[in-house]
Amino acid sequence: MPDRTNIKIRLRPLLDTVMKFFSSFRQSLSIRTEDDKELYPIGVEGKKGTLGCPYANRDYRAVNPAYGTMEDFEALVREIHARGMKCMIDVVYNHTSPDSVLYREHPEYFYRGPDGKPGNKLGDWADVIDLDYSNRGLWQYLTDTLVMWASLVDGFRCDVASFVPVEFWLQARAAVSAVNPDCVWLAETVHRSYGCLARRHGVYSASDGEVFRAFDLEYEYDVGVFSLRAKAADVTVSAPDGSYRNMIDGTAVEVKNGRLHCGGTRSFSSCKAF
Repeated sequence: MPDRTNIKIRLRPLLDTVMKFFSSFRQSLSIRTEDDKELYPIGVEGKKGTLGCPYANRDYRAVNPAYGTMEDFEALVREIHARGMKCMIDVVYNHTSPDSVLYREHPEYFYRGPDGKPGNKLGDWADVIDLDYSNRGLWQYLTDTLVMWASLVDGFRCDVASFVPVEFWLQARAAVSAVNPDCVWLAETVHRSYGCLARRHGVYSASDGEVFRAFDLEYEYDVGVFSLRAKAADVTVSAPDGSYRNMIDGTAVEVKNGRLHCGGTRSFSSCKAF
């Protein structure tokens, strides 16, 4: 975890479910979340379904016209801030849509398969094409984009962050800190087994520990489950009071006054605390 991580984040737990995690996170930093829509325009080429996939980003520096203009988004962020809340946006830097502005302007920034055509390093995703981080021009373009958004928003949720070089995230974070030193960085990494599969196929995939060099937070389900065995006695945990659900077997547990209450002998997923 970077030295500049906000101490309020460092002292908060990552809980066993995404919704519980965000509930705790917004309590500590006054953040509320809307996770059902993407900010950016969605690609048309290779589109899946009638709406397309929101992770098939067509333009990193624009707002989806279905939601309004950049001026509309700026007004929205002002209203969010006026209500004492923070605004984080998604960053999808592993791939773009095949008809993206970036591919049109800089095709050299993209991975090409054995057939010489843009595509995917792993799997077959018809609606996206992967970026090629061996080209340092791409690093500058994406870093400049993050700096642009960081002057407006309060943080980034970075999609498939482990497939993007950690060194990129480190230098991007340093550049962003010049305009927004309090920017919050949340990484979505990949499951350990998928990361191993990627590396076996020669595809870069950073471990969670490596990713934490550049990020303040990761999802608990990415970091992995750390299980404890609770018997008749209660267990002391570092988590806010409330009800939680075991990710493994679905059983409910209760945290009250810093102690975990559960009946009988059961294995439960602990809260990941920093």
